[in-house]
Amino acid sequence: MRRGAVSRHAAGILLALLILGGALRAVGLERRGLASYDEGSLAQVAKGPAIAYRWAVRSVVHGDPLTSAALREEFVRNGFPYPYLAAKHGYAACVAAGMALFGVRDVVPLAVSALFGTLSLIWVWRIGLLAGGIRTAACAAALLAVSPNHLFFSRSGFSHAASVFFALGAFFYAVQGPFLPARAGLWTGLAFTFHYNLYWLFVVLPAREAWQALQARESAALRDGLHRVAAFAIAAAVPLAAWEAVTRAARWILGGWIHGVASYLEEVWYSSAGLNATIFSGGDAHPWFYVIHTVRTEGIFFAVLMAIALGWVVTRAVRHPGTPESRLLPLAAGIFWVYMAYSLKPFMACRTLLVAFPLGVLFVATMVCRWRKWVAVAVLVVAGQLICVWGTLGDVLRTRSPYPDLVAEAQAGGRSIAAVDDYPVAEFYAPGAPSALLRSPQELLDRADAGPVHLLAVNRGGRWGYEDPLWSREGRYEAIRWAVQTRVPAYVLPFGVPLAFDDAAARFGWDRTFSLEGEPFAVHVYDIHGRR
Repeated sequence: MRRGAVSRHAAGILLALLILGGALRAVGLERRGLASYDEGSLAQVAKGPAIAYRWAVRSVVHGDPLTSAALREEFVRNGFPYPYLAAKHGYAACVAAGMALFGVRDVVPLAVSALFGTLSLIWVWRIGLLAGGIRTAACAAALLAVSPNHLFFSRSGFSHAASVFFALGAFFYAVQGPFLPARAGLWTGLAFTFHYNLYWLFVVLPAREAWQALQARESAALRDGLHRVAAFAIAAAVPLAAWEAVTRAARWILGGWIHGVASYLEEVWYSSAGLNATIFSGGDAHPWFYVIHTVRTEGIFFAVLMAIALGWVVTRAVRHPGTPESRLLPLAAGIFWVYMAYSLKPFMACRTLLVAFPLGVLFVATMVCRWRKWVAVAVLVVAGQLICVWGTLGDVLRTRSPYPDLVAEAQAGGRSIAAVDDYPVAEFYAPGAPSALLRSPQELLDRADAGPVHLLAVNRGGRWGYEDPLWSREGRYEAIRWAVQTRVPAYVLPFGVPLAFDDAAARFGWDRTFSLEGEPFAVHVYDIHGRR
């Protein structure tokens, strides 16, 4: 087959995989909604610049003054009294751009994640070409297209799918024949601005270059190697420095009403300081937490294959340094780092682990496609994996947040809204509503004296007990009903028994919500009344 025909053939396969991956990540996305604290928080972060952009355009068109006071009034009118900030500015900027163009809607952050999640297949394909040709690229991209973890976060308002996209770009430029320090560094910095849990890229990607430079016997080779490491570091610092400049300039321009709001690097330091992110320790996680999570979500079939493939590829790369498989050694170091980083809490660890699966499929595909009858083996592997995760994929696609319906129901009944735990989500759907985190049960009761209150509470734990004696003693609430039961996957074989959920959820038309957050939770609705 001529080279042109091969190129067209490869392009056709990649296009088909992109259509498959994109369809899985986009179907029914408008019904999914925002369900988690971080999803609501990031949406609120993005809402601020979107509101400011629309206000600025409208002010210019109508000839109104562009002042800090006028912008603050615009925020207050939109139920947004102060601008949120978070340490994921790259993702927030993408969502803000989408909201500025298409309106402040919950589907915008979901669509941003779906877009980056789909485009990640291209990076996996390109790395697969380097490691083993078209066969490896196609097998790896197909496995990632149906990965439950990658699908879940590509259909969410979390920034992790987008950050993994940039991490894969950094890996691609790091595993080229000659290390491309400026490009690898730039993509590393971009990945970090989408989520700081990819801090380890700063260490893993230039490590091989640094080691080879230190091993060099000639001063010229040592100097060249250190220059490449320095170029990587400088390029990686550019996105961080840019966001630091933007946030400090915004704080200076907008004046005192956002005095005290952290700059980018201050926010990163605050967000990551409590994570002890560079310490390998068990913390409160089970010693085998990541392994168990991999088995439960990706299936035991893939978990075993990935473990075997890692050992096979690394052993072959060490024994035969010149082989294409040796390009994957930095990826192996990344997987090792992620599985060892137990410093995060279990529910956070599920998100941290996401990057391991796009890297893992490359090892599986590299090993599988070394067989003489690789087509049959690759088809069997992809088909077997699809069978194992079929139930989990269905759960992911049916996931639907209860918050839009709960907020609409409360507002239709003339009730004010209070929320705990996931209150940024309630604030997003009810702009202007006093739905900030309640400090005490008494505060809620005082509010209930002015009118009935809908309390939205998550039973995975809050800052005070929801079934407080004050409520029952004074008869201040009618009923507690389960709004939605959220469950974690139970599949380790192709078939699993789903957990039951309350009839009230079915009555309101809510399906059981699926979670890869490591623990089940449910949203409770309390109807709180004043004194009788």
